[in-house]
Amino acid sequence: MGQANIMVKSTITRHPLARPRRSWQLRVARWILWSSIGIAVLAPLIANDRPLFCICDRQWHWPAFRSIAESLDWINPSSVKYDDCIAKVMPIIPFASSTLDPTSSGYNPPGTRSSSGMHWLGTDALGRDVMAGLIYGTRYAWIIGLGATLLAAMGGIMIGMMAGYWKNNLLKATVAQYIALFIMIALGSYYYMIISWMWVGWTWLLVMILYALVWGFILYWLWVFCAGRGRLLPVPVDHVIMRGIDVFESFPKMFLLMALMVIFIRPSALALVGMIALIRWPLFVQIARAETLKESTAAYVISAQNIGVTWYHIMFRHIWPNIKPALITTAIFSISASVLLEASLSFIGLGLRLERTTWGSLLNEGRQYLPGWWLAVFPGLAIFILILALNWAYVSKANTEKSVEQI
Repeated sequence: MGQANIMVKSTITRHPLARPRRSWQLRVARWILWSSIGIAVLAPLIANDRPLFCICDRQWHWPAFRSIAESLDWINPSSVKYDDCIAKVMPIIPFASSTLDPTSSGYNPPGTRSSSGMHWLGTDALGRDVMAGLIYGTRYAWIIGLGATLLAAMGGIMIGMMAGYWKNNLLKATVAQYIALFIMIALGSYYYMIISWMWVGWTWLLVMILYALVWGFILYWLWVFCAGRGRLLPVPVDHVIMRGIDVFESFPKMFLLMALMVIFIRPSALALVGMIALIRWPLFVQIARAETLKESTAAYVISAQNIGVTWYHIMFRHIWPNIKPALITTAIFSISASVLLEASLSFIGLGLRLERTTWGSLLNEGRQYLPGWWLAVFPGLAIFILILALNWAYVSKANTEKSVEQI
């Protein structure tokens, strides 16, 4: 009897539908994605004009590692000169993305050697190494693509789940709650515009998060205080949100980004993340709403409502685990779209600041100097490979979910 149970258990765990087999596209895509993430994180250690470590005045220094903290504004830039240091160990590529090699200026083809080292993929007009630019461009591609997707998903999923769960008649509010909501929205928008101009960079992000938490806390308690004060009226949550998205979607996305560029002139990476997230959030709203509408009619949701389970418990403990796979698949697709948007803006000269090298900025230089084929081919291949890997991961993820649903 024990052997029979063991045989049955073994047969169940090895059933092909119970654990869908990963396709070769998914394996290749994961290898490419993890490799590009590693390159993005370790960019200053792979390509840098500073040594990995050296000895100066009988003291050990780690300049390349220090540059990582300097790029994140954790520490102030060092004033130590490393030219006279001994026992220097340089990175594989002895150039940073902003390093100007005066002996290699003027569009040098791949394989050009200078006194500072070999330019494996050539240089641009100023003598900056193209391979170093590709490595640092990988960092900005992931920062902008992943950051914009996470920011768009956080707001879009919440709004979409509310629209799909509450619909147009499930949520009811009093007249006093309506008035309090309109006043808080008006005041919140006004003070947001004032506060947003007072800080920049990471300080702006922290202040905005703190402001959103405080504003949401005040709005919640004001909503609770006004409850029960007057006749209840249905709140058309779904209608208001979807009609607002229809109006927002009527604006061309690229022109909207270009209009925002007029305000920022040359935005930082953080500002560009926010601008791209601003035009990507409707996608998450629509997917989250559709999936929540489907789950809200399920028996387990109706049973939970009948026994008095709170709405937030139903949404986040019951509905969210069932709609999460579809939203993860959507996020994978959104990352590739965000990377393409950044490359498109940099290609037309509206991307990050000039000292920031991205794949799109390299393509822009290739557009200005057509004989410099290496300025267009190598960044174009980098974009193609990353987008292809993300799309393969997107398709493989969708096929895996379909196989699981068929079990």
